[in-house]
Amino acid sequence: MKTLLGILIIAIIGQVAGAIDGSVRSVRTTAAPIAEPVDGGDTTQQGETLGFYLNVPQAQALFEAGETVFADARPLDQYEEGHIAGAEHLDPDAFTTGEDPDFVYIYPMDQRIVIYCPGGDCDASDLVAIRLQDLGYTSVHVLKPGYPGWVEAGLPTEAGSHE
Repeated sequence: MKTLLGILIIAIIGQVAGAIDGSVRSVRTTAAPIAEPVDGGDTTQQGETLGFYLNVPQAQALFEAGETVFADARPLDQYEEGHIAGAEHLDPDAFTTGEDPDFVYIYPMDQRIVIYCPGGDCDASDLVAIRLQDLGYTSVHVLKPGYPGWVEAGLPTEAGSHE
């Protein structure tokens, strides 16, 4: 009898655990996708709808139109060696201190921002973009080819600090 009761208790615990796990998974799969602009209608001056990830020509169009902030998510030494002209430095570690980085006190929540890193498998720009979206920024994009793609296209760069 005790063995049957023990098996029954284990079965009930398994069912409850499975139900909890299933409800957590359903929440995760129904959450708003991060791979789209939060405002859902971010476009270039030419009317092209922008996704979360940008290619070099899309980023170049935003750069040339002005009013877009570019943020470099690479380590400071790489930023100082060379970065997109006018870009701010915004290291992902800036979000781990418990305080928001100065960047969020400078730019309004509707500011269009393009974040980049070394490109390829680097996820630093994705991490910064997600944190900015979590803080309420509504027009955040990632330059997927990163800084190397920008340089390869012969677009404007500079070295040193941006003050």
